[in-house]
Amino acid sequence: MVKSLVVLVGSAIFGLGASVTGIGQSSGDKTINALSAPAYLAHANHRFKNADFDADGLLSADEYVAMSVVFAELTRLKGYARVAVNDDESMAVPLKTDLSAGSQEDPFAKGLSYGERTRIDAVTRRDFYSHAGADGLLSRTEYVQLSWLRFVDADRNDDGILKGAELLEFSSNEAAIAQSNS
Repeated sequence: MVKSLVVLVGSAIFGLGASVTGIGQSSGDKTINALSAPAYLAHANHRFKNADFDADGLLSADEYVAMSVVFAELTRLKGYARVAVNDDESMAVPLKTDLSAGSQEDPFAKGLSYGERTRIDAVTRRDFYSHAGADGLLSRTEYVQLSWLRFVDADRNDDGILKGAELLEFSSNEAAIAQSNS
């Protein structure tokens, strides 16, 4: 169930056929060096809409996990995190490049290993259930609030904009690959 949901959600969220023309560039993605709070909130709302595969206005644990695994996999393969603020506008957010400390291997040269996907699944489910309501689902409001808390936590200087080290750390954490060294 989750595996097929990952493929379906991935197709809906990212258009799996999109061609990559270089790090930080894909069909229409422009590399950014700062992410504002309004742009990130638009991204959270857009991501919710696309991850809510059954369009019931709620995210199940499987939808949430599928969204996270697909985002991590595509981010790893592309070498940047894609922040989509709507169906027509997206930005490429750079990642930390020291993810494989001590390794000569390019950390973005391959997709996630089985162990990484399993770790992301487990961590994402824990995250989901710690924030889901009593119904065991995440509403759009609950999802956006959870996303907002992560943004605020990353905004160390409280200026409402992630840039420099804040942005690199945040994008890597959002992609769930900050500690994915296989």
